[in-house]
Amino acid sequence: LALAVHDGDLIVADRVGQVSVFDHESGKLWSVKSGEGDGWAVVCDDRGVVHGHEHGLTALDWRSNERWRKATEDGVTCGDRQGELLAFGNDGGCVGLYRPDGERVAKLVCDAAVTACCVADDGRTVYAGDHQGALYAFDADGTRRWVFGTGVGAAFALDSHGAKLFAAARTGEIYCVDVSDEAVRKALAGE
Repeated sequence: LALAVHDGDLIVADRVGQVSVFDHESGKLWSVKSGEGDGWAVVCDDRGVVHGHEHGLTALDWRSNERWRKATEDGVTCGDRQGELLAFGNDGGCVGLYRPDGERVAKLVCDAAVTACCVADDGRTVYAGDHQGALYAFDADGTRRWVFGTGVGAAFALDSHGAKLFAAARTGEIYCVDVSDEAVRKALAGE
């Protein structure tokens, strides 16, 4: 249900709460059950893997040892990492922002279940998409900057590059949104 790549290794999360790590030669390095039910998010860095699942978050080191575990209010649906900021969306319409040690630093509130989220390259902006097709931008302190309906459907993957936000929609479409300050100002003014 979720994939990540780190230092040539493939990290996979599945429907039964298991995380598996494979090396670049397709050999399984390890596999461990870190949560219960669907595991929709894996993010990683040199410290290890953080797995988002139906009951919260589990951080594992690269030898499969548990570093920390956090319950979340609702099942985790997506995740991303940029530098020292981890973002995990959930079924309850929130994106939780965490430090690598598991401390939650902010709660970003959306209007419906979160289907995708990403942290901008600057580490100060977090984008989210909900199952009703809205896109959101937040400051890393939790302040909502804007929300716009896309008319395309729920985004199941988000990524940003500079002033562009890319989304893959449930409808099969891939689109790019100009999220520059000028474009947002014009959109808020009705243009």
